[in-house]
Order: sequence, then C-alpha cells, then structure tokens
Amino acid sequence: MYMKEIWAREKEKKVVAVDLDGVLVQYPECWIDYVNKKIKKNFKDLGEMKDMLSYSEYRKLKRLYRTDGSKANLPAVEGATKFISGLQNAGYKIVIITSRPYHLYHEIYDATVRWLRNNKISPDFGIIWDAQKHWAVLREFPFLKFLVEDNAEIANQVARLGYKVYLLDNIYNRQPLEKNCQRIFSLDEILRCEVLK
Repeated sequence: MYMKEIWAREKEKKVVAVDLDGVLVQYPECWIDYVNKKIKKNFKDLGEMKDMLSYSEYRKLKRLYRTDGSKANLPAVEGATKFISGLQNAGYKIVIITSRPYHLYHEIYDATVRWLRNNKISPDFGIIWDAQKHWAVLREFPFLKFLVEDNAEIANQVARLGYKVYLLDNIYNRQPLEKNCQRIFSLDEILRCEVLK
C-alpha cells in the first residue's frame, strides 16, 4: 500500500525532461562558430568540419571548448527561457538532462550552471549528467510526462517505450520517427500543445 502511494504521488508531479544542447543551447552552430574562430576557417556545417579536421585536431578543439569557460556564454535557442518558465507556471517540474562529461572536465559543471543562471532557467530537479541521459532520467522519473530532445535516435528509443517525446528539428535529425515522437520546429509548439490545450 505504501509503495502505491509513493508511485501515485510521483505520477502527479508532471515531470518534464529537457535536453540541454540542441534544445535550450544552440547546437551545433555555436560549436562550428567556435572552431571557425579558433582556427580561422569557414566550415558551414558539422559534417564538413569533421571531414576536414583530423581526429586529433577535432578532439583537441573539443577539449578546449569544454574547458575554457565558453559554454557559460553560448547563445540560447529562441524562446528557451520563456519555454521553461511557461511549463513551470503551468505546474510542470523540470529536470535538465545532458551528456556533457563534467566528470572528465570539471569546468563544464560551472559553465553549465552559469549558463542556466544567465538565461534565468532554474530546473526544479536539477541536472542529470550522464552519457546515457535518457535512461538515467527514466530510472529517476519513471512517470515522466514527456521528453524534449534533439537527437532522433534517443527520441525514438524513449518513444518506443511509450513515452511522449518532442524532437526539436535540426538538419542532423531528419530520420523517420516513432509513433509517440512528434517533430517540432520551435519550443512554442510544445507550450501550445501542453499548456494552452
């Protein structure tokens, strides 16, 4: 009986998981811009950049990007702050998920927290840091109301389990989607679906 009560309360929390990079923080544009400025190139997209740089050069730049504090000042996706506050005002509880490897690069933690503060985003349940962020959040919040993601593979995996998933459209995620996964073109679309219904 006690366990049933806990699960019932958990179900009522209206928890939403929101990915950080590519959903709240602009990606991959900010990463491409960073590399272009650092090595004075003009890469147009991530594929071109990966094709033209050696693996070691790419990894060296990625390490610098993760450790020099740049992530604290990355541009937000349009409407990111309004989106989070709109959900919270409607009674949803937010958990941010990210695969940023802060256990390897401790500077990422501070830069991420500063980015959230700078953009007036205050998640109710903090941040889940995990390379397998989608599985980690489902273990922690099995009654998740929905997930917002930019990675189609992750979105499809979660949707196959019966969860509602919103996939923020980008050039790198145009593959077919599972039944429970809805492609969106702006965060406002989620507010219209979930808050203004």
